[in-house]
Amino acid sequence: PSPSKRTYTTAYKRKRVVLFEEFASGARSGENCVRMNAESLLRDGRFRCRVSSTLSDEHSKRNMFDGRTESCWSSDEGVPARLQIDFGRRVRVSSFNIMFQGGFAAKRLSVVGVNESGSKNKVAEVFASDSNELQSFSIQVPNCAKLLLVLEESTDFYGRFVIYQLDVFGVDEEAP
Repeated sequence: PSPSKRTYTTAYKRKRVVLFEEFASGARSGENCVRMNAESLLRDGRFRCRVSSTLSDEHSKRNMFDGRTESCWSSDEGVPARLQIDFGRRVRVSSFNIMFQGGFAAKRLSVVGVNESGSKNKVAEVFASDSNELQSFSIQVPNCAKLLLVLEESTDFYGRFVIYQLDVFGVDEEAP
């Protein structure tokens, strides 16, 4: 890479995947680029996750965050399914990445931000593809203490969902 360009990458299936490139001018390239200082809000482990159902202990919610594509969370039958991430602090969410198993993906997801006082605000409705690919969605959720993902429609006839990876990006917000 040239000194006027910095490349930000992540590991995906043991390969380097370019998230975006930042040029000396401050301009950026790449569809996953959302915010200059955005970083994983889950990597430090200061979060809690709740799910509406789990198929078995083998398909635990922890599997979505272990960084391995061999393990997954699997919901029980029935829609909608809910995933709630409690950050344990106030953050500004700018995007999230999610990897479904093809055939068990969400056709439509509602993204709801919950502030520290518990007020909910639906901030986006996104449409995922029915594939095994890592999908990235840009959203803007300021003043967020919890993020709720409501998986409203499934590509599976029985309404099951399988998620291999989930990560949320953004920055910590300053206390008022």
